Amino acid sequence: MIQQLKEKLVPMLLTFITFFLFFIQFLSIYRLGNYPLAGMIVGLFCLIAGIIPYRWLKFPVYCLAGSGAAYLFMPLGQTFSKEWVSLFVQTLKENYLGFSSGEISFIPPAIALTIILLLMILLIELQIEYMRIYLSTLIVVGYLLLLVIYNHLDLSLVILFVLCNALFFRLVVYLKDRQAIILGTMVIGLLFLSAVTLPKTQLENRLLEVSSSIRNQLNEQGFYRYFEQNGQGNGPGNGLSRTGFSEDDTSLGGPLLDDRTILFEADQQQAHYWRVDSKNIYTGKGWEPSEENVTRQSLLYASEIAVSARDYQGELAENETINLTFQNRNNNQYLPLPYGEKQIQLTSGQTTFYLYEESDRVDLLGNSVRIDWQDLNYSAAELSEVSISLPTNTIDYLQLPEQLPQRVRDLANELVANQETMFDKVMAVQEYLKTSSDFRYSKLDAKVPPENQDYVDHFLFDSQVGYCDNFSTAMSVLLRSVGIPTRWVKGFAPGTVTETNETYQTYTVRNQDAHSWVEVYFEGYGWLPFEPTPSFSQPLTEELVETTETTSSESIETSESSTSISTSSEQETTVESVEAEQNNQAFRFGPIWNWLKWLLLAIVLITIWYWHFYVLILLLLRISKQPLLKTYPLLLAKLERQLPRPKEQPLQQYAEQAEEAFSSLNGEFVLLTSHYEQSIYSNEKITENEKELIKSLAWKLNKPFKRGMTQVKNI
Repeated sequence: MIQQLKEKLVPMLLTFITFFLFFIQFLSIYRLGNYPLAGMIVGLFCLIAGIIPYRWLKFPVYCLAGSGAAYLFMPLGQTFSKEWVSLFVQTLKENYLGFSSGEISFIPPAIALTIILLLMILLIELQIEYMRIYLSTLIVVGYLLLLVIYNHLDLSLVILFVLCNALFFRLVVYLKDRQAIILGTMVIGLLFLSAVTLPKTQLENRLLEVSSSIRNQLNEQGFYRYFEQNGQGNGPGNGLSRTGFSEDDTSLGGPLLDDRTILFEADQQQAHYWRVDSKNIYTGKGWEPSEENVTRQSLLYASEIAVSARDYQGELAENETINLTFQNRNNNQYLPLPYGEKQIQLTSGQTTFYLYEESDRVDLLGNSVRIDWQDLNYSAAELSEVSISLPTNTIDYLQLPEQLPQRVRDLANELVANQETMFDKVMAVQEYLKTSSDFRYSKLDAKVPPENQDYVDHFLFDSQVGYCDNFSTAMSVLLRSVGIPTRWVKGFAPGTVTETNETYQTYTVRNQDAHSWVEVYFEGYGWLPFEPTPSFSQPLTEELVETTETTSSESIETSESSTSISTSSEQETTVESVEAEQNNQAFRFGPIWNWLKWLLLAIVLITIWYWHFYVLILLLLRISKQPLLKTYPLLLAKLERQLPRPKEQPLQQYAEQAEEAFSSLNGEFVLLTSHYEQSIYSNEKITENEKELIKSLAWKLNKPFKRGMTQVKNI
């Protein structure tokens, strides 16, 4: 026992470090706290894995230790007894039923704690008993990467430390040369220190970029919503915003969770952005409307109104009819509209419209409208003839905060230095943000800027990660820095086609389709939209980009959508695809069960992969007429992977060499080799002792038997 403890002391210590960091992150998310208690529990699990040699004994001990750990964090007002166990099981059952039925839209703490304790036991056993260091580390790092949406957790150094700890683990356990261990430790230490000295944002971006696409897909499927307590402030998702249209944009930044709640549906012929509102005062942290923008005109008892494209003197496209129906109005009164000339007729609901002349916003108290629409029709050549001018009103569309850093203005001047026309300057700034490899699009990795730093400055030069709010605000500020009038606009991307027939398509628009972009004022054309967010393509500017230069922008059929913060966001939308609308219940709970199924399948596959050799040997012992002749070559091949054998080397000599190299064989391989050579020249049946010998060697060779390796000389 003492010798076994000495052998496993280092693995137990290094495993404790990894899973203590793992466990406290979970406790932080679910606000369960008590880190000393977490250390005691992880330490106990490590002792069980390292000290107890028998699997039949480990299982009940793990059950007792796991139950005690659950009790310490969730006593439920009881003493640790059968009554508590019964109450805890009842709580799990009720939580499960509530979660599966849709009454609970988050993963309850009792279920989450149970899952995390079981996962810890499995991974600790995997790492200490079976030395599957990289596999367990991969799972731990994957879990930590899922949690990076919580800005109050500084996980970059934690992930880095876990990775370095795994390298050190493998170094110490598998190498016996002291000089090699010292040299390897120095190399790992230098790697860790080098990474730590990198700027914090650069380190985070490099670590998170690897898993960005996977986490974004999980977010799109609603996975992260199950870590929230139904959006309540005391839940584990506290501080996270959901996608959707928001009236408050004074403080931008931070991660966003996708929300697939349907807002409205539109029967129409072609895709377009849905404009709602614009704001013109940039504060350094977000956007606010001026007094003129919030002044509205009420049209009581009006059943229809005409909304013109103000200041637009160009041609218009042919008339098209749009039938728009709201699904979840709540307290929202905004009316999303396409660009162009519009004749709006109320078809259901109260007959009241509100017009905001300066921001071009329309509100109504109805449930459905019919829109007769004529799209704008202009070209890049026409816009290239327009010089910079300001709208004829009192609003300052060049406003910027006095504290805007000079390097933002310098970058703006640098981007437009070689551009002659106003249109070329706008396109230069748009394409810099849209196509530059310096920037990365992500809803989950977006950061809240430090309190004393400008929002655009932080995005352009420090984080360089964000979603539509970051890109659109940056474009507006950069253009204003070189004297081009802009305003920040928000609304919705086109949505997803959910039905198609001969005359129209039905577009379904959800909260996750909320989006923000930029409008630039062109004299004679009015306010025109531009799209700086990567992978987005505004229909009105699509042809402009193709006319001026070849870009990597995707067409609107494959565009993503995004949003503004304070519950506004974005979501990738495929307009071309026609998908059947799932009912809300199936969507909300389908993804997580799918992921649990994949997780279960992965566990099964890993188990099969790990035990397939041992099971194969047992099977051959049962079905083969000459078990020793069939199994020995397999055992020999397994051993040769760790200790290569020269082609002409006699088996007995190799067996003795293997015994010298691997102390855990305990002379069994030499003995079995002798039996094998005798059986080649005889027809004797295999004995029970030989079967037990084969089983023992198969068990040892199935495990990472390097753990018992001694110094190998002259091999």
